[in-house]
Amino acid sequence: DMSYFDFMTFHSPYCKLVQKSFARLCYQDYLATNDVNDKLEEFRHVNVEESYTNRELERAFLAHSKEEFDKKTLPSLLIPKNVGNMYTATLYSCIASLFINNSPEAMLGKRIGAFSYGSGLASSMFSFTVTSNIDKLRPFCNDLSHLSYHLNNRIKVAQRTLRR
Repeated sequence: DMSYFDFMTFHSPYCKLVQKSFARLCYQDYLATNDVNDKLEEFRHVNVEESYTNRELERAFLAHSKEEFDKKTLPSLLIPKNVGNMYTATLYSCIASLFINNSPEAMLGKRIGAFSYGSGLASSMFSFTVTSNIDKLRPFCNDLSHLSYHLNNRIKVAQRTLRR
């Protein structure tokens, strides 16, 4: 149940996949409830195999989950949007992005879900609750505060310049 999490982070090879993953979890939540939504009800009885490739279902749940995605996951994409796929480190860059985009006070006691998947062999999903002790959290957030500055002040260098 996505309402369990204040924030949800994902392995992020590219950010559109993160949005699709979030929408898929919202679809699974919808199937687990008896809630009726006229725009979504037609997808309730799609078989599992077909649901993986059904573009209409995907579009419907991308739209349905957008507001929640913007609140719970979009703030985690600062570093992945700027750096790209870092493989294993990507999930942890998403967690760091949450702390960059939110004040320490706003993060106190928040539950963060984290989902990481690899080449298809294995995946992990875990969650954790941020401390409620501001004195422990503030130094951690301060250590991350320089990242936005460095991301915003990168210098673009042509590839041919690097070959010299």
